Amino acid sequence: MAMPTPELIKKLKKKGFNPFIIHFTWEARDDVLAAKNMFTLHEELEEKGIQGGHGWYLTGRRTMIVIGWTDSNVKLQELCLTVTYKTEIQANVSHCIDIHDLTSVVEKGFGKGN
Repeated sequence: MAMPTPELIKKLKKKGFNPFIIHFTWEARDDVLAAKNMFTLHEELEEKGIQGGHGWYLTGRRTMIVIGWTDSNVKLQELCLTVTYKTEIQANVSHCIDIHDLTSVVEKGFGKGN
């Protein structure tokens, strides 16, 4: 699975892809199901149209964070349903911008150095 590099990020932005983070959370009773679903999801990210995707388990928190790039909110919804459908696993999706884009937005809105 490809990890984002500056070159990949530029390429993805040109293709209209945007970054996201999903926090999947679950209760202790769903540990086995969550592990199975997360492994399946991780192996299928690119097949589901996610570029530069990767997942991280937060040890002891029953939380998996998936980061990646998508060009479609529908693909993102389908990705979440892969894990959450007919389960009590929850998905919280955040669209993201990187620190360089944030700096640019702040400078445009508030002026440099203010």
